[in-house]
Amino acid sequence: MNKPPLFCGQNYPIWCIRMKFFIQSLDKNIWNVFSSNTYVHMSEINESSKEHLDCVAQHIIVSALDSDVLLKISKCTSAKRMWDTLEELHKNPRSDLVDKEESYASSISSKNKVEVCLMTKGESKSSQVSTTSSNKCENYFQLLDAFQEIHEEAKRLPFSNNRLKCENNKLKMKITVLEKDLNQ
Repeated sequence: MNKPPLFCGQNYPIWCIRMKFFIQSLDKNIWNVFSSNTYVHMSEINESSKEHLDCVAQHIIVSALDSDVLLKISKCTSAKRMWDTLEELHKNPRSDLVDKEESYASSISSKNKVEVCLMTKGESKSSQVSTTSSNKCENYFQLLDAFQEIHEEAKRLPFSNNRLKCENNKLKMKITVLEKDLNQ
């Protein structure tokens, strides 16, 4: 198996177990980058090798995450910090880190779409919002706009249908006239 197990934000404990075995199957030293007693096991490895193992470990984690989860750990500078952040985010699903969507505006007009965004629990409307929340907000508005376009198109369908029926009737009349002319 060449690919790490994909994590989409659900079933963290199961993914964590699979990742542990996957990483250990590649190299026990890579797993030592994540383990809590890293310094004991890695004291025998030179600094250059430690940096290389950390880069490999980061690559494995990044390859195992979908884009929403990846954005949550994108600012972490080490594999250990990525791993710890994922654990923190998913061990307590109601934590402030995961609860970015707790509060949002209830009514949306086309003029205030830019102002409406998902907020962290306890934030004010003027607080800065994370990239993930902004992306979710942007995706929400894209879906809302697409829905409105489809709804408008659906409202026009009866008129289009009536117009086509009229055209069909006109063509039937022309065919009848042509058939009469052909028979004479």
